[in-house]
Amino acid sequence: MDQIAAGWYLYGADGPQRYWDGTAWTEAAVSQSSTQPQPTRGPPRALLIAGIACIVLGAALLIGAVFAPWYQDKSSLASVSSQLAFNLPSMVLAGAAVGLCLFRSTRTAAGLVALLVGVWVAIGLITAISGTGWHLGQTLSVGAAVTLLLGGIGCLLTGGFAIKVDVAAVAWAAGGAVLAGLWIAGEWLPWDRWTYRYTPVGSTQVSESHSDCCVPFQNHTVPANIREAATMLTLLVGSILLALVWRRTTSGVGLATLGLLYLSSSVSWIVGLADPTISRETLLLLLKISPQQADSINVTGTTSGLIGGWLATIAAIALVILGVMRLLAAVAAPSRATPSPAQPR
Repeated sequence: MDQIAAGWYLYGADGPQRYWDGTAWTEAAVSQSSTQPQPTRGPPRALLIAGIACIVLGAALLIGAVFAPWYQDKSSLASVSSQLAFNLPSMVLAGAAVGLCLFRSTRTAAGLVALLVGVWVAIGLITAISGTGWHLGQTLSVGAAVTLLLGGIGCLLTGGFAIKVDVAAVAWAAGGAVLAGLWIAGEWLPWDRWTYRYTPVGSTQVSESHSDCCVPFQNHTVPANIREAATMLTLLVGSILLALVWRRTTSGVGLATLGLLYLSSSVSWIVGLADPTISRETLLLLLKISPQQADSINVTGTTSGLIGGWLATIAAIALVILGVMRLLAAVAAPSRATPSPAQPR
């Protein structure tokens, strides 16, 4: 006879319910009518409405922040192709959270997506808050981070804040940790090589030199270092916890969201590589020379990608794939069959 888990089952076709302790029936009996599931009280409606409203407002503020004045000359992040590319995944995910929060079955996933986007935006604001300039774009970004965080928490609560440690998820957590480690390794390696070509004074032969950029925690201010540390720590801890403690479908959505957010740097980097020519203004800053000196040596520059950028890009894409696989595994997993209550005697 197959082992049947302990629990309350019908004793016979239409008989009362008895408790099966795993080996035998107990004497206690409960009538079927008395064990009918009682309606459970849903989450407060006000909290639900507030959570959805915060996510909708946060998504709108985030999009507005990208197109609002951000720099001293009143230009926006959208006016710089690499910055627009960097913020595109965040805007798409915020919009996805709005769509998910409208359905009860996906409200927990919506809350998690909004929460992760809010954390990502907040980390990015570490350097903006410490800067000398403050414009409408920064103000809207702060509002977006706060409302997305609040909306995410609200939807997590109303959608059922179910955290369940699953031993089988250890393998998924290990995979997430490995990919997070690869991304961090890529972040520690240079992403760009700047190649300079110039003609020294008094010579007709073109010379060439190069420098690699950039390694974290070097030649940066304290806020920039804090931002880099927070970015790495969030990825490492998030990739483990999302896989380990959340239920399978929510875990998959969270891992995919995390991977898409960390693809932001790669998307911006690839867009920058599409036009490898270094502008004259950038050359003057990099080489620390005057316009007259640049003209005298006829300097030009190009940018090429290095292993660090490609490694981080591959790791982020793999994290998205891991999340999708986790989600598909949850959908494809057969539901647990209800044990036959009348068999044990």
